[in-house]
Amino acid sequence: LNAGKHVLSQKPFAIDLDTAERLADLADERGLHLAVNQNGRFAPHVAYTRAAIESGLLGTVGSIDLSVHWDHNWTAGTPFDKIPHLLLYDFAIHWFDMTNCYLGERKAKTVSAQIQHLAGQRAKPPLGGHVIIQADDALATLSFNGNTLAGPVDRSLIVGSNATIQSIGPNLNEQQLTLYRDDEVLSAELTGQWFNDGFAGAMGELLCAIEEDRTPSNNARHNIHSLEIAFASIASAEQGGQPIEVGSVRRLESQWIKGT
Repeated sequence: LNAGKHVLSQKPFAIDLDTAERLADLADERGLHLAVNQNGRFAPHVAYTRAAIESGLLGTVGSIDLSVHWDHNWTAGTPFDKIPHLLLYDFAIHWFDMTNCYLGERKAKTVSAQIQHLAGQRAKPPLGGHVIIQADDALATLSFNGNTLAGPVDRSLIVGSNATIQSIGPNLNEQQLTLYRDDEVLSAELTGQWFNDGFAGAMGELLCAIEEDRTPSNNARHNIHSLEIAFASIASAEQGGQPIEVGSVRRLESQWIKGT
């Protein structure tokens, strides 16, 4: 930014909110774009859901249920094995960001989270977790099981006042999305995959924003609230699931994310 360059930052964007806000302010002062590689929001089924919500098709979102059951034991013996909150910090950050997008103008208020080592898992950090996010007139429940050795499934259910969207599949890339509205049951034709089209989406959004002289949708300031949700979830897990006010945790403790 000081060199006058637009920036696409990796996620998580920062480990403290002061730095995140300072960088967003610096980009504004320099007239530059600072975006975050939250590639999950550009996965085809997530992008479709975001567009449906933003267009008003679903009405007002009342509940968000996201569940991911997959095998994350590939991290065993890698540097990821040293991150105590690998599940919430490195992985679930995508789903916190999705929730932030699905809530629209409303902001998450409190977060309760619990994590657990699961029987038979090979990775050192806990691979099981549940997160409850409360907002005005809305509730999000997130479930993670990174020790699903057989029968993996990834499911999203977004219920609005006018319609419901369900997306389900065996993994992040293979998803079948269905829209339920009144007596209609409509199937969406999704093209592309999270890997690697989601990454192209994050990069392409920044490039298009530069060309069109507009703020990218994955801008850093919008992503700060996703960070606030992530920080609150980790703090809640550290306190045995106690509700934590979103935005009250300004910085992640190093031992939570780097280990000893």
